[in-house]
Amino acid sequence: MNRPADQGFEALCPDSPEQPALADVLVEREKSLLEANQKLAAIYNASADGLALCRAIRNDDGVLVDYQVLEVNKAHSELTGATREAMLATAISKVAPPVKSIWFESAERVLRTRMMEHFDIRSPATGRWLNVRVSYVAPELIQQTFIDITDRYLLEEQRRHLVDEMNQRVMNNFQMVAGLLHLQSKNAEPVVRRELEKAQSRVQVLARFHAMLAATHSDGEVDMPNYITALCDQLRGMIDRPELVTLHTELAPLVLRSERAVPLVFVLNELVTNALKYAFPPPRTGTVTVRLYPRANDWVLSVEDDGIGLSPDSAGTPAKSHSGLGTRLVAAFVQQLEATLVTTPDAGLRHEITFRP
Repeated sequence: MNRPADQGFEALCPDSPEQPALADVLVEREKSLLEANQKLAAIYNASADGLALCRAIRNDDGVLVDYQVLEVNKAHSELTGATREAMLATAISKVAPPVKSIWFESAERVLRTRMMEHFDIRSPATGRWLNVRVSYVAPELIQQTFIDITDRYLLEEQRRHLVDEMNQRVMNNFQMVAGLLHLQSKNAEPVVRRELEKAQSRVQVLARFHAMLAATHSDGEVDMPNYITALCDQLRGMIDRPELVTLHTELAPLVLRSERAVPLVFVLNELVTNALKYAFPPPRTGTVTVRLYPRANDWVLSVEDDGIGLSPDSAGTPAKSHSGLGTRLVAAFVQQLEATLVTTPDAGLRHEITFRP
């Protein structure tokens, strides 16, 4: 059947209720999307944390070498000092060169593992300390969240200042006690002088240990191999003829709280000092070996020498075989550690302290 020549598309597709309904749906969807975007933008800009949405930029080998900032919020500019216009204009390496490698390395790891990473920075423009949290959004997209932690850093700086002041006062007290002992020893009888000099030496050991601990700012965590090595070096340098004695250390990694480390270091000082002073009468030479190692659920600190040793009937714990001040102090500190100390003659002398960290 032929149709009239003036019959057009409208004649073939007469008005139907579906057409206006479809148009209404599209309008409503567009309106909903606009409202959702407005709400998201309001939330994005209302956040007190700085936010930046970034897209990775890779080289020909697929390595992330830069990234483009796609959007930032108002807080980002306030915290970092970088304007939105500058951030969106070009790749980040050209916005604020030079860019530290941690920015790209963390972005690469987050895109690979989809696990959040974070690090601290200080904005050169605002002086604020910021914790930057890098999160996965989608392939090649990451979110950077900038959290202001300036107050935390200021409190930490204040705390360090107070700790440094306290440490300085403690060191002054050590020096005062050592000085008084030195003055008392000058006019004392030979026997008394020797005991006062020993007491002065012990005070100096504690002072050195405290100074080393303060210098690390370790909040009471003591890296035992480092401290033992430093102590042994100092003790070897104090003997009359250090070239005659070799001081060897074999130390497994161990970190102790200072309240556990102090008595252990004091005991070590006494045992190593005795070995260096008495195990090798001239012209005898030899070796003192200090070992720190785990054994089952315990740890062992041993001091061993190949010197003249003790008589067979003096083997056992020093507290039982001697009565000097040093021996009594060693026994007291071993008891404080709830440890055991066994001394045995073995081609010289071996002291073994077994303790629980």
